[in-house]
Amino acid sequence: VTGLEAIASKLIKSEINGKVTGVTCIGRNGDFEHTIFAPLVIVADGCFSKFRTEFVSRENISVDSHFGGFLIKNCNLPHIGYGHVVLAKPAPILLYQVGPNETRILVDIPGKLPKNMRV
Repeated sequence: VTGLEAIASKLIKSEINGKVTGVTCIGRNGDFEHTIFAPLVIVADGCFSKFRTEFVSRENISVDSHFGGFLIKNCNLPHIGYGHVVLAKPAPILLYQVGPNETRILVDIPGKLPKNMRV
């Protein structure tokens, strides 16, 4: 396995069936361009995807929720080295260690964010 830190710039599709067969990527510093092919390519670049409209029309795109997050210090989770999912209502909460004394908590907030929310 070779690790490569880069930004996907273009999807490569088969001329025969339109299936995505690879990706062209550029190094984070712009120092290289590389093309990678694979039998399975998964496009998972988030809700603000630059590739989404290649598969779904703009009219069908909606953002149904947002993550709010914060860090807490000196909070030990029950199972060190593992992420934790709390199945809460109305949405899940994610907790995981990001440092020896810091835990990140992400709360899924359904619907639109309030206009007066501080970022």
